Amino acid sequence: MIVPKGLSSGVISSQILQMGKYQYAQNFNEVKVWLHKNDYKNQKGDYVELIIKRYTNVSEIKSRLKFGDSIYMRSFLDYCALFLTIKLKKMRSIYDFRGLLSHESFYKNKNCIKLFIIYLIEYFIYKTSKEIYCVSNEMKKLLSKQYGFRNINVRPSLTSVCIEKQSSLSIDKVLKFVYLGGTSRWQMAKETLLLYSDISKTYSSTLLIITNDEDYFNSLINQLKIVDSVIVKSVNQDEVHSLLKECDFGFLLRENHIINTTASPIKMLEYLGAGVIPIVSPYVGDYSEDVKSYSIGLVYRDGNKIILEIEEVLQNSLMYLKNIYSYCIQRTWDNYKNI
Repeated sequence: MIVPKGLSSGVISSQILQMGKYQYAQNFNEVKVWLHKNDYKNQKGDYVELIIKRYTNVSEIKSRLKFGDSIYMRSFLDYCALFLTIKLKKMRSIYDFRGLLSHESFYKNKNCIKLFIIYLIEYFIYKTSKEIYCVSNEMKKLLSKQYGFRNINVRPSLTSVCIEKQSSLSIDKVLKFVYLGGTSRWQMAKETLLLYSDISKTYSSTLLIITNDEDYFNSLINQLKIVDSVIVKSVNQDEVHSLLKECDFGFLLRENHIINTTASPIKMLEYLGAGVIPIVSPYVGDYSEDVKSYSIGLVYRDGNKIILEIEEVLQNSLMYLKNIYSYCIQRTWDNYKNI
């Protein structure tokens, strides 16, 4: 398993290492996970099933690859760097589309030449890799439409933690809302605070913001004059779950863009795994449809309507919490393969 340089420690611990432990270690005699020497330095957790290796440059790994082995990758740069070695050693390549970099690049830079180049690279990978994985059924549809039909495996972001809350919510109690994330445009941070501001006029509530961008949020909540009911915190990844499980509702809004409609945000499973009822926009990958189909949360379209929908959830909160647990427990790393 080749882990791209610069991947966050949270993703490495909650996704990559769990994937190696629960999925690949079950099917292979030996699983090596190659991490860049500067990434995930404070390694935590029990991963005796895995052999952790370090690299400075991905080209160093070429001589370590064995004839006929399988190799997992999720970076187009790593795939291109190792492609000839993979072919010469007749290896089974497994490429995981965790996002569509061509669209992400254009979204950020509006550079048509860069878009076209990355598009061609993604097409090349799609056509030459032995196995293709992606994060959502929506992405599977897009890949098939964009690059042609082939077998594609869907593996969304998963969780290793799932609790079932037993206490019902009530309109008479202070409702605890949470926002987990940063200030990137696609995360709709300001729109989330405006929505919370509207909700707080009807319901006695608080909002916990878990972020690394404390200054931005402190400035914003002062502008919106909701200082009294909002707490902004920056915490280590291993503290997030204990904070989330004290909350009732979690915001996950995304704008209508292809990088969102095909995504599988890790924070959705972080909310559900802590028994938090999600409030999502209609553009959060497969989750927006799942929220409706499985009755595990609310899809936000209109500010006035969401007020009434929150009341309906409060009246049936035990049903929602039970549905959340049933949905989430199937999407843990040790159970997902059995769905």
